[in-house]
Amino acid sequence: MRTLLEEHGGALATAAVIIIIIAAIVALGATGHLEALFTGLLEAFSEKARNAAGF
Repeated sequence: MRTLLEEHGGALATAAVIIIIIAAIVALGATGHLEALFTGLLEAFSEKARNAAGF
């Protein structure tokens, strides 16, 4: 077990962090906050782009 952790500990820790990040994103997506954040970001960008282009 010790040898396994010494050789593959970094990969296991990285995998655990990635799984935690994915779980946090899924949880935020389920509450609707993430959708509102992206919608607001895209609307602000499109408004600035339209104003800059003179449309």
